[in-house]
Amino acid sequence: MSKYQESWEGIFVNYLNNNIQIMYMKSKIYDIYVYGSVLVHQPSHPGLPGRMGFASEEDAMKVAELVIKKIRNNEMPPTVTVEELRELGVVKSEQ
Repeated sequence: MSKYQESWEGIFVNYLNNNIQIMYMKSKIYDIYVYGSVLVHQPSHPGLPGRMGFASEEDAMKVAELVIKKIRNNEMPPTVTVEELRELGVVKSEQ
């Protein structure tokens, strides 16, 4: 089975023998599932005030993959800082 699985809502990305999945929605948000249950629902940029969504699906993917890395390293909650968003190129340096 491919790492990426298309669905009617978005793309599932499977990690760790399908025990962790990221669902990227076409509305540029993501959900992270662990053993089939939602662990993270991210409808907006983490670490920034307001309800601004991601500028692109690629930005959502970058942040979700960082969050998965934190979960795998037992960093709970998997908080994302503005500096990490800058390093990923998801926000500009003045934000």
